[in-house]
Amino acid sequence: MKLKIILSILLFPLIISYSMNIDSLKNFINFTKSDTAKANSLIKLSNIYLYKSLDSSLLYSDLALKLSLKVNYTDGIAGSNLQKASYYHIKGDYNKAIQLYLIADSLYNLTKNNKGISNVNSNIGNSYYYMGKYELALKFLFKSLKIDNTYSYKKEQINTLINIGNVYLALKQYDKSIDFLKQSENVALKTNNVILISQIQNNLGVQYRYKKLYDKSLEYYYKALNLRLKIENNEGIAECYTNIGDLYFQKGNFIKANENFIKAREIYKKMEHLKGFAIITYNIGSVYDTINKKKEALEQYLKCIEISKKIKSNDLLLVCYNATSTLFESAKNFEQSLKYYKLYKSISDSVLNIESQKQINQFQILYETEKKETELKILDKDNKIKEASIKKQKILIITFFIGFIVIFIFSILLYRLLIKIKHANKLLNKQNTEILMQKEEILTQRDEIQAQRDLVTTQKEQIEVIYKQVTDSINYAKRIQEALLPLSDTSRSILGEHFIIFKPKDIVSGDFYWITKINNWLIVTVADCTGHGVPGAFMSMLGISFLNDIVRKQEINQANEVLNELRKEIINALQQKGKLGEQKDGMDISLIAINTETLECQWAGANNPLYIIKVTDNTEFAELTELKPDKMPIAIYERMYSFTNHEFTVKKGDCLYLFSDGFADQFGGPKGKKFMYKPFKVLLLTNCQKPMLEQKQIIEKTIIEWIDREEQVDDITVLGIKI
Repeated sequence: MKLKIILSILLFPLIISYSMNIDSLKNFINFTKSDTAKANSLIKLSNIYLYKSLDSSLLYSDLALKLSLKVNYTDGIAGSNLQKASYYHIKGDYNKAIQLYLIADSLYNLTKNNKGISNVNSNIGNSYYYMGKYELALKFLFKSLKIDNTYSYKKEQINTLINIGNVYLALKQYDKSIDFLKQSENVALKTNNVILISQIQNNLGVQYRYKKLYDKSLEYYYKALNLRLKIENNEGIAECYTNIGDLYFQKGNFIKANENFIKAREIYKKMEHLKGFAIITYNIGSVYDTINKKKEALEQYLKCIEISKKIKSNDLLLVCYNATSTLFESAKNFEQSLKYYKLYKSISDSVLNIESQKQINQFQILYETEKKETELKILDKDNKIKEASIKKQKILIITFFIGFIVIFIFSILLYRLLIKIKHANKLLNKQNTEILMQKEEILTQRDEIQAQRDLVTTQKEQIEVIYKQVTDSINYAKRIQEALLPLSDTSRSILGEHFIIFKPKDIVSGDFYWITKINNWLIVTVADCTGHGVPGAFMSMLGISFLNDIVRKQEINQANEVLNELRKEIINALQQKGKLGEQKDGMDISLIAINTETLECQWAGANNPLYIIKVTDNTEFAELTELKPDKMPIAIYERMYSFTNHEFTVKKGDCLYLFSDGFADQFGGPKGKKFMYKPFKVLLLTNCQKPMLEQKQIIEKTIIEWIDREEQVDDITVLGIKI
């Protein structure tokens, strides 16, 4: 198509949006007594009218400027110039727009209004874009984007990213263009701003059209159209129909192209949007011209010429005269062809003169921009020199003042010191006499102290001997306890892939773990005995002995029956009667029996639970099931029911975790609190996909870092099995 639709890629001046309606603002202006508030409201009205009535927009920005100058309101003067610049931008007078933007930029820099500075730089970039100065456009747009990112100005950030994307489109760097538009889409989706999202999706459609990815382009055009239909954004809807029609034209589907152009033209007609109506009329004429319907094409071209004259649009007249001349030439009507060619040539020469003048103005603006930047740098340098000089003077004054005070204080101290020396000399003679008397007394006390030191040394040596004997005994007890635990790789091989974390609080532990295999049944236990250290270790050895007898000799392998029998043995061994004041010794336990062929399981627990994690390929969908224990220990208790036998089936890859309460109850972290069970579950869930050895390393590292400088308060045992 000869005329690229002007509405397909809109780089618009970045202006502030306001939620207040026109009537509310006008009422506020009439009643408010604050000149600055009135000026801000006039600027808002100018902004609202920018796309409704340009003349009204200019009127309100002029009123705001006069009032702001009257009360010396710097931000108001800047905002008024920003609105006036946006007016000239939309009118196409980019040179005038840039001059006003630069004034606004200087004022916003004075008040350090970062959002204002961002808006101005973005708008200067847009004006340079329309002037074809793409490098300058990117310079100012990236400066704006840096401010938006620093201060999280979301809406401004979105608009700037859109505009950068469209500059790269003009440079035919399509991948970069799409990248920046995608960034803007990601930010816009978080803000839920439907208007901006639809604009971005429309622009992405344009980018993909230029890359000749027509299906992708059409997908984004329809996304934008659906959003605009929801919010009844008529101008945006017409833009989408125009772009869809243009895409079908590119693909050679002239029927669908014309259908969409006609829909767009109907909307522009209702809106009385004459330029949009004229552009679409030309596009429809191009469709007819392409499919050789010359009469219909001529009708559309002449209608476009009529409207273009009415709105004084030379760019449209130029393409319409050229198309009409070409059409008459193909029809051998050389007289009419020459007539329209002359009209085309006259406007073309006029446009060239205008463009030449614009080029001169562009160089003038570029010179003024560079001159302003140089002046600002010189001014900034002068200010820094002045500030450094003032700072140096202040430092000299402060240094002199401090020096004077120090000397004055030193003089007072020196005088007081002389008085004290005189007084001290008087006391010295008196003290010398007293010292001689005390010397004899000290010599006597020294002999007594030496005798006491000899006695302490002897006692210390005796205590060290006793301590060594006790420590040796406990270490021997540790070796006995370890002999009962399945520490070797051979004894633990029946567990398959697993890990065991066993961290006694003292040398010996009140926790223990125990494993055995009877026929096809693998039986695994983790227990926590009353107390820790030596008393706990005796209880753990007692528990291991009873489990060996119950499971291996009596061959009881039903989980709850093992716990029932173990409770009887503990009560008998400790001769517990349940009397008031009697010592409540016993143990908490978690015991599971697994059939290694069928993967059927039985589990029973006394105060300690079992965690089962059903593992999937995605850890986000891994499930942790907690089997609750019976709330009674392996000992005499007020309730002596039979322990519950839980039956279930596992599958390959599932993970089972047995543990004592030492891990969850350990104090530590930044606030010195307990670790707790919920974070323990999260830790297991997060790492359940990893090999068991790696899980062990992560869990051990976690609890060591948690304890940090705190003291370990209990024995810690965690046993994990992967089926």
